[in-house]
Amino acid sequence: MSEKMVFKRTNGLKVMLITLVLLITLVGCGNTKSSMESVANDAAQYPNSSPAMEPRDMKSEEYGESGSNLSNGSTELADQAERLVIKSGDISLYVDSTEKAFTDITTIVESSGGFIQDSHVWNSDRGMSANLQLRIPAKQLQQVVEQLEALGRVQSKRIGGQDVTEEFVDLESRLRNLNRQEQRYLELLEQAKNVEDILRIEKELNLVRGEIERITGRLIGLKDKISFATLHVNISEALKQGEVLPPSFSKAMQDAKQGIINSVHLLLQAITGAIVFIGYLIPFVPVIWIGYYIYRKRQKNNS
Repeated sequence: MSEKMVFKRTNGLKVMLITLVLLITLVGCGNTKSSMESVANDAAQYPNSSPAMEPRDMKSEEYGESGSNLSNGSTELADQAERLVIKSGDISLYVDSTEKAFTDITTIVESSGGFIQDSHVWNSDRGMSANLQLRIPAKQLQQVVEQLEALGRVQSKRIGGQDVTEEFVDLESRLRNLNRQEQRYLELLEQAKNVEDILRIEKELNLVRGEIERITGRLIGLKDKISFATLHVNISEALKQGEVLPPSFSKAMQDAKQGIINSVHLLLQAITGAIVFIGYLIPFVPVIWIGYYIYRKRQKNNS
């Protein structure tokens, strides 16, 4: 009887152990399943959480685009804006009377709204000549050039222009940014509470204001050059038919000076050639001396 009880107890323990193992296995599977589901849920939730990150990514992309826009902004604005060109030119004229032509040029320039910025008049062997630097309203340049051509015979002429649209638009954009920086520094200066901050802000403010003054000056200069074209005019008196230039003492002295210089050059070339020739002969000196020695010795033996 006792053996049967032991057997039953043993079977009972086995059943309990098997049941316990099954329970542990089931619990483990359930935990694994729940862990897998948790991971899956987390993975499914990440796309939902990514929009929270999108503003930052979008912001960085916007910054990149804005940086590109800033770099290309001046070019795009320059393409859209009216072209800004600095016009300039040169013209040389042969006239019958330089003095009269000078007066006529002054009248033409002033009637066009321009002015003579610089002038130089001098006398030479062929008469009076003059150089003038004219500032003419850009829109009147072609008309003024045509009027000048009528004063005499054109020796040479050049009319050109420099497109400064992109530079002008870029400078205006930089100036606006600097003005905003200046305003911001002024606000910070009002909020500063200690000397150190005040000094640091004033230092930065002075740098910004210096750059503002530089760019403003450049813009003013560009506006002036765009509004008024620069025209260089050279006028000289043409020789009349059959006219020969009179002899000139100064011209004779210049010719004599040039003759002396040419003679000195020729002398130096001759000396240089002689030195080079001697240099070529130096290697043959021993041979010549040996030949001469043998010749003298034979002469003595024969005598």
